[in-house]
Amino acid sequence: MSRVAIVGAGDLGAAVAQALAARDRVKTVTLIDTAAAVAAGKALDIRQSGAVEGFHCHVDATSDFTAVIAADVCIIADRFGPPAAEWQGEDALAMLGRLLPHASGAPVIFAGASQAELMLRAARELGMRRDQLIGSAPEGFASAVRAIVALEARSSPAEVMLSVLGAPPAFVVPWSEASIGGYAVERVLSQVQITRIDARAAKLWPPGRGAGSRRPRGRCRSAGWPRTSAGATGTCTGSSAGRRGSGPRPRRGWSASTGYGGAWTRAGPTGPSWRATRATPTRRTWCGSSASSPA
Repeated sequence: MSRVAIVGAGDLGAAVAQALAARDRVKTVTLIDTAAAVAAGKALDIRQSGAVEGFHCHVDATSDFTAVIAADVCIIADRFGPPAAEWQGEDALAMLGRLLPHASGAPVIFAGASQAELMLRAARELGMRRDQLIGSAPEGFASAVRAIVALEARSSPAEVMLSVLGAPPAFVVPWSEASIGGYAVERVLSQVQITRIDARAAKLWPPGRGAGSRRPRGRCRSAGWPRTSAGATGTCTGSSAGRRGSGPRPRRGWSASTGYGGAWTRAGPTGPSWRATRATPTRRTWCGSSASSPA
């Protein structure tokens, strides 16, 4: 493949350009965005990283949408903000209408997770061939499900064969047709494991939603430094007490940790019943709800 055009120089577009360039399967990747200076800067960053990552793909940028003429594949990503957003709605449909005369039958890949309606409207209203329109986010979702199955089976994702049916966000995995290393999944995994995979898979859409967006289980008043704190139920390590760490969550109460990993604890906010394990406490942390904090 000689040339790929990516429409949109937002976070998604830049990530796709970086991934394509790093694999060195394409001679030229072109970022197309109305914010030409930003697109050129991102293209330069990716191009200069080739000396470190060992690829020779040429990455350039332009604001001219007719650059898709010479492209073998056209990828619809997200435009540069603010606010950065995937191409969708009336603006995206009008943009596809401008691209259509220049695409010359090249496959159009929709990289976003919210572009299913845009694909449908492109086929119905613009008359684009259905075999020309490709959605990549559902395939990314299927890859994520295969990775989870491989974790449960303690195998490689390459050994997992399964299909994901349906349209986002309503997906169904036909487990009776899936296999791991040539063996039926239902023979390798228990029903409990399959149910657990289904529960996890339901939270994977849309792709790209990471664990960092979830709220921690507990709140903690502290100076915000990394620490090791001990509670009545065990030891909890991490950047914030009450989050998941190496042990159970501490109970409600004060926890003063030291620079050497020792800690003093007491059950409630009143009464000085400190217990030293090692060294001298360097800071004190209130673990529990903010409403119950004594300070």
